[in-house]
Amino acid sequence: MDNRIKNIMKNMEFTTPATTEEINAAEKELGLEFPKSYVDFLLITNGAEGSIGEENYLVLWSVNEIVELNNEYAVKEFTPQLTYFGSDGGGTAYAFDVSGDTISFAEIPFESIDIEDRVHIANSFNAFVEALAK
Repeated sequence: MDNRIKNIMKNMEFTTPATTEEINAAEKELGLEFPKSYVDFLLITNGAEGSIGEENYLVLWSVNEIVELNNEYAVKEFTPQLTYFGSDGGGTAYAFDVSGDTISFAEIPFESIDIEDRVHIANSFNAFVEALAK
């Protein structure tokens, strides 16, 4: 994680890093290979929570929570192109979007079961964090 992203996330609480084994197990369970930029983040902290930018709040789930909460929310049943990985602490989920040629980062209301409700945010984890900080 570069210094610019660390500075943007300075008010967030970090946890202990995820292990490669935990990341691999979650990817296998989800049938998804996480973007490299996100794996790099998980190797620094296995989840984070707090203010980002002047007005936003960000909750990034641990790898175990990603698996558990995607199952709980039945994400693959209703929006198989998405895998949730966090939220704004309220009604918006943040997700990996696999509907294109590469994985992108998107948001969608938790109550939605319509893929058309997703909004593209960025193409990398760093760009996702930067977009939320604006």
